[in-house]
Order: sequence, then structure tokens, then C-alpha cells
Amino acid sequence: MLSTSTYRSGWVSGELDPFRELAQTFLAKEVTPNYERWAKQQHVDRELWRKAGEVGLLCVSMPEEYGGGGGTFAHEAVLLEEQARAVDSSWGNAVHSGIVAPYVLHYGSAEQKRRWLPRLASGELSARSR
Repeated sequence: MLSTSTYRSGWVSGELDPFRELAQTFLAKEVTPNYERWAKQQHVDRELWRKAGEVGLLCVSMPEEYGGGGGTFAHEAVLLEEQARAVDSSWGNAVHSGIVAPYVLHYGSAEQKRRWLPRLASGELSARSR
């Protein structure tokens, strides 16, 4: 059996380490302390989206021209891994950054991309805005 502390998947490069550390720090500071409260209110606070956008955790694989991080799917996967390690199922970023934003990017008109994608990347909008 492989040790999870020493095993490194083949797709994970050292270039992803700073991003992983950012995700870990953000989740520990902004998500974990609020998890129980969010479970009771059945949604995360709106401010979480803005904070995630400020530090660059939204739409990380989206092109920079639309406000995204310009990364790859590997960046999205690292964020999902760290969210799982933090035992968080409350923050819907997988839908926001992994489904909604790519759908607009691939199927939206030029005007729709300019209108919606920067606001999704900044956290001004979320896939579940209230």
C-alpha cells in the first residue's frame, strides 16, 4: 500500500505546489471555521466568493483575458483535492469553476464571455448567487 503522504500522482508537478499551499491556507482560514454554520444555513456566505476571487481560486483554468487564472485542469483538480482534505462539501466551486464558467467560455458569444466570465472569476457572481 502506498503512503498518501509520500505518493505523488504523475500529473502533479512541482509548479502546482504554491497553488496547493494557497488552497490549503484559504480553506483553513475561510472555509473550515465556518463549515458548521454554513451547513445550518444551507449555503456559504456570499463574501466567500469574493474572497476566493481576490486570491485567485475561482476559474483558475480560465484564460487570463477573461479574469481567470490561465492555469490548467490540474489546478482545478488540486483545489478539489484540497477541498476534500478539508472535508468541505459546502463550497460549490466545482460547479462554479468547473461547469458554469467553462460552459460560458466554450458556448457563449463574445459579448456573453466579456459580460459574465470576469464577474465569475472575481467572485462578484457565483453559480449560486443569492
